[in-house]
Amino acid sequence: MQEFEIRGTCDISEGKILLSRTSKEDYYNYSLDKDTIFIKNHKYIIKGRISYPQMFRLVVPNYFSSNYFLVTPGIQMFNINSQDDWDLQVLDNRFKNEAKHYIEKFEEVYQTRQLIFKKEEELYKLENDDERKKLDKYLDSLHLQNLKRADECLFTAIKEKSNSIYLLWILDRYLNIFGYKSIYENSFDALNPQIKDTQTGKLVKDKIFELKIFGIGKIFPIKEIDHKTILNSKNEKYFLIDFWFSNCVPCLEEFPKLKKIYKKYKSRGFEIIGISTDQTKYIENWKRVIDEKQLLWTQYLDENGIEAKKYNINYFPTNFLLDAEGKILRRNIKPSQLEEFLISKLYVNKK
Repeated sequence: MQEFEIRGTCDISEGKILLSRTSKEDYYNYSLDKDTIFIKNHKYIIKGRISYPQMFRLVVPNYFSSNYFLVTPGIQMFNINSQDDWDLQVLDNRFKNEAKHYIEKFEEVYQTRQLIFKKEEELYKLENDDERKKLDKYLDSLHLQNLKRADECLFTAIKEKSNSIYLLWILDRYLNIFGYKSIYENSFDALNPQIKDTQTGKLVKDKIFELKIFGIGKIFPIKEIDHKTILNSKNEKYFLIDFWFSNCVPCLEEFPKLKKIYKKYKSRGFEIIGISTDQTKYIENWKRVIDEKQLLWTQYLDENGIEAKKYNINYFPTNFLLDAEGKILRRNIKPSQLEEFLISKLYVNKK
């Protein structure tokens, strides 16, 4: 391994600063000289050793999470502006052009994302139910279109910069968040053989192969996850497999919406199966949440998330909508989209 050093200034005078991984631990081979690094007098230095270019982000807890960058041997300099959540001023040129190329491709997606955030703030202020539902439906559609556009931007960026190790790591990020998509596999295929043959490239290739089993139209490998035959009922037509854990705030916020949908469509052929990835020390908390939230559907515990990690389920909540044969119809469907789907498939009125 070779020595690396990250240094720069920060508009915060003092506090802890972290070098945070952006993917699974097995993607990394590095060490730090100090386990805990501090900002002192608006300056920071992070030193260590690294084997090959690896993607990180800088995090100042409660203040700042940077955009992603590659750490390489030698000295790299970044200035932090905590007033802009992602503003990391890159002062050296390594991979700077590759990052700039990607960011330029992504600009349209970023602007649309900002519009969605702004409209979501308006959504919460609307008092008229019909207007709120109309805007919510529009934002769902716009969000899906924007995700598709983001995928296309990444694919185009890789085709134009096929020798980019930076874009390989960005592709890995997309796989971590969204799972398998054919456009991600096509993006990987568009990379130069030298990039595919790197340590990271080999891991991404393996990840694509593993995640492909969760592609739309594939049979969900439920037996491998909870070691039980769950899909054994002849009455249910659709299943939502919901991965969560007891300290996951977004997971808890979705439960009231899921409960409403469950009560409404349970008798017509809809079922939910919850799979928690809680750590051993939080098992009692998991049980408490189920009782307090009055979760009415079957719950399983994947203790310490061992099985979920095998399938690269790292973001929560993660859900899969299945048909009666266990075929994957949708991944990460929002409650509003789920209800719209069930209305169209189970022929029931909204009221």
